[in-house]
Amino acid sequence: MKRGIFCIFFMSCLTVLAIKPGVAWAQAVKEVTDMSPSLQVHYELFASGQAESGLTQTPGVLRFLTGYEKIYVRNTGTAPVKQVKIRVYPNSYSSDSTALSERLLQARDLRLYFADTSQLGNIKELNFTAKDQVLVKEDPAGTGEFITLTLPAALASGDSVMIRTPFLLQLPARLIDIGYVEKEAVSYLKDWFPQVAFPAGVTALKSNLLLHLTIPGGLNCRVDGVLQEAATLDSSDFNTFQLAMGAHATVAIQAKGVLPENSSAADTAKPPATGFFKKLLPGPLAAKRPARPDSLMAQMAAARRGTLISSHKPVKPAFLFNFKEADAKRYLSLSPAIGYNNYDKWMPGILVHNYGLPAGKFNFLLAPLYSTGDHTLSGIGRLSFTDRHVSNAWQISVDAGYYAFNAFNSWADGAGHVHEGDKMRLLRIVPAIRYKWYPDNHTTDKVWKIAAKSYILRRDSWVLENDDQFLDKTTSAIGEIKAALMDNRALYPYSLQLKLQGTDQFLRAGLTGKYFLNYDAKGNGLQLRGFAGKFFYLKEKNVLRSFNLRDYFFNLSGATGAQDFTYSDYYIGRSAFEGWMSQQMAVSDGFFKVSTPYLQDPLGQTDSWLAAVNLTTDLPEGLNPFAVLPFRLPVRLFADMGTYGDLWSENPAAGRFLYDAGVQVSVLKEAVTIYFPLFYSKVYRDYYKSMGDMGGFGQRIRFSISLGNLMPKRLHKDIQW
Repeated sequence: MKRGIFCIFFMSCLTVLAIKPGVAWAQAVKEVTDMSPSLQVHYELFASGQAESGLTQTPGVLRFLTGYEKIYVRNTGTAPVKQVKIRVYPNSYSSDSTALSERLLQARDLRLYFADTSQLGNIKELNFTAKDQVLVKEDPAGTGEFITLTLPAALASGDSVMIRTPFLLQLPARLIDIGYVEKEAVSYLKDWFPQVAFPAGVTALKSNLLLHLTIPGGLNCRVDGVLQEAATLDSSDFNTFQLAMGAHATVAIQAKGVLPENSSAADTAKPPATGFFKKLLPGPLAAKRPARPDSLMAQMAAARRGTLISSHKPVKPAFLFNFKEADAKRYLSLSPAIGYNNYDKWMPGILVHNYGLPAGKFNFLLAPLYSTGDHTLSGIGRLSFTDRHVSNAWQISVDAGYYAFNAFNSWADGAGHVHEGDKMRLLRIVPAIRYKWYPDNHTTDKVWKIAAKSYILRRDSWVLENDDQFLDKTTSAIGEIKAALMDNRALYPYSLQLKLQGTDQFLRAGLTGKYFLNYDAKGNGLQLRGFAGKFFYLKEKNVLRSFNLRDYFFNLSGATGAQDFTYSDYYIGRSAFEGWMSQQMAVSDGFFKVSTPYLQDPLGQTDSWLAAVNLTTDLPEGLNPFAVLPFRLPVRLFADMGTYGDLWSENPAAGRFLYDAGVQVSVLKEAVTIYFPLFYSKVYRDYYKSMGDMGGFGQRIRFSISLGNLMPKRLHKDIQW
């Protein structure tokens, strides 16, 4: 019996010891929970506003409000409260250095950064007091967005305090929520008064607002789209509203009869996903499963960062393009294709590819085309494999193309045999490997790039042998290594690129830098481009070798089709020597808009070194004659300055520095840009005068084609490497 009693006592002790730590832990958690601060807040505002002409106010638009605010704070937790953090949201619109401005910049929104004084907003004349004492204010950021108030005494559990302050509110132009919309003559009030900010660990049990608002009698008031009636009529000129609402409700004030009855005053900018797809592909896609975590928008963002978990998607054929169910299916697209150049003429065909959204790892494109000018097969193709990660990505690819690049007339060989004219064709194969590094793990637009390519070119060419010439196929290969740093940030984007190209005969080293100086939020600005290049002979230089390598030399002017030795750009008449097709050029080397193509030694062509600076600026809207058009027509001014090694010799062909300037116009989303040179160095003026009709103004006009600009900019990160 004693043994049994002892066993029971022993087991009871063990049970108590086992349970006690758990009880202690639970008690500790309860104490910590009870100690977490909890506040109850109530606001009462007395505000009045004017809507009349005068000062900087727009007639009929509420721009300024004066008032008085009472903030009732009650500590419903157990921990004492010594300080209260106040959020003053209108001050987020006070300058271009606020936290809101920085967030908008990250979202590529420049409106607040370039807002003028009349479009900014703030709250002034704040003087916080409690218990007849002026409260100490701390503003670490210095922008007035968040203010910390030190109470006269710690607020114990269950205690309350009333904080008072006058204020003068200047509404900003509405970008997101709060602000005035001049065209609609409406002002939106949302989070427009100082509010208690609840940091992590603080929970608001209740937060509401009682508003006493006095506005001119010609204005009405809506709360979250619901029309309100004046509580009392002070006079025939002013109405007073007494409104009880949530602290974050939206109040819209507008002239009577202007705001529709069913209008929602809380209408703000559309969610990013909806706005994105509405602009990109109007239709049912914008509203299709927007909240799903595996939605197309979420998949695209994850694919860019290399965090998309691959899952099998059924392949479905599609005509043209189909993104309707791209979040659940992978499309194999088939569509008509058309191409053109001056030698193949029109080239109808088909385009087959599997490019889609989100971007996949393996992609291919095949576009067989029928040459109506040469009655043979032309076309392009591409294979690529891309592996994306959070901080880097790499890709291997092979591009191929087959088309005509020149034509020749009937000719007779040394034996007197006449050969009919035909087209000269090119087979181009470009294997490449590329690597990207994101130093900030996609949190910014900065990226480092490195790429290695080999241009394998098999083309028809003239061969001179035993004093006879004939057409034969020759194969050449050009190597290329390119390294670049790019920061495509919304404000002042820049890039720097080093490119090495060569064969066993030569090496070209070119350094290109670009910097864009924004003027405003509409994308206008100054584009600065700088280029420096050096040509190296890898074998002994002589007259014959220099003649054979002349197409690889640097040029002060943009490259013509013959100077595009890697065949990377699209030319309508690649080998044209006269006529409008010969006036096409590419953005390369010195990128002057003037040239001397008919000289035996064209001005600006060098096998030494070359340096140039190119400036392009948008026209102010007040000076742009095309600003009245219903669409944007980019009209810009350009100016170029450069020099090269030959101009520093003992007997230069011109002065050491050359220049040109003029006007350029871009069309088709800037895929085509036309350049009108108006001013240039004397050596160019003398050249044009010596050419007679061939040097007329029409012959000086040049143009460039950048087909990549036709791709929607929103898809660059997903499709374009």
